[in-house]
This record gives sequence, C-alpha cells and structure tokens, in this order.
Amino acid sequence: MVEPSLRRPTPVTVIGWIFIAGAVFSLLASSLGLVTFANLYQMRKLLLPPGAGQDPAFLRFVMRYVLPLLGLLLPVSLFVVYAAVQFLKLKAWARVALEAMAWLGAAYILVSGCFWIFVFLKFLFSPPLPGVTTDYPPLLRVLFVAVSALSTIVWLLPVLALIFFLRFQPVRDAFKPQR
Repeated sequence: MVEPSLRRPTPVTVIGWIFIAGAVFSLLASSLGLVTFANLYQMRKLLLPPGAGQDPAFLRFVMRYVLPLLGLLLPVSLFVVYAAVQFLKLKAWARVALEAMAWLGAAYILVSGCFWIFVFLKFLFSPPLPGVTTDYPPLLRVLFVAVSALSTIVWLLPVLALIFFLRFQPVRDAFKPQR
C-alpha cells in the first residue's frame, strides 16, 4: 500500500495521460503528414493541370516550411511523451517542461490558424492557376474564414485549459519536496 502523502493526485494523473495521448497522436499525425506531403510533391506532375508549371508557389511553400515543421514535431512529440511519463512520476522539471510545451503548442495553434485564414483569403480572392476564375459567392468567403477562426479557437481552448490546470495549486503542491 502506498503511503497517503506519496500518492499522486488525480489531476496529475489526468494531465499526464492527456499529454501522453496528445503526443502519441501528434507522432502519428506528423508521420502521416510527412509521408503524404512528400508523396504529393513527388506526384506534382500528375496532379497539376497542363501548363500549371512544375512547382507552384504552394508546393514550394510546403517543401520549404511544412515538411521541416512536421519533421520537427517528431522529436518534440517524443520529448513530450518522456516528460509526461516523468510528470506522472512527480518530477518537478516535467511540470515546467509540459507547461512550456503547452505554451509552444498554443502559439503553434494560433499561428497555424492565422496561416490557414490567410491561405483561404488568398485562395478565395486570387486565381490559384492561370485561367481559373475566382467567382466565389461572398458568403463562401465569410464561411471559410469563420470556420478557420472557429477551428483555431476549438483547438486552442483545451491547450489553454491544460496550462491552467498545470498551474492549479493541488498540481503544484504535488511537486513540492515532501518533508
């Protein structure tokens, strides 16, 4: 039987497992994203209409920024799994590390959301390829931007909640040295 003063509080267990699950999903998503985007780039000649050019700006952007970002997510996700396991073992550094990762995740979600709003606005107001018109209904433009903004908020709120609970007094107390 574990001594009552050495038991892990329930919020610590829940937060630790949320981070582990999120990091595992991030590992899977970034691995699949790397494979997908790398294959899309290799198949660009088959996917693009004739006369579109070999490397449209979007594909150049993906190869320059998205693939390295997905590659960076792999080791970061592995680190989060390790830190979350140490968090479950009540290592003080792990709480700080997970909070820092949560802040970085919140910034990533915010920047990513703004990026997709920009992409939709650019796509909806300028022709994607020569000879293609952008006669989209105004409501569609508003809808794309609204859905992107709402999606950003929906992804951001749970991360901010995790940051709040990492700073929650019972969680902080669990990492204080026992006397």
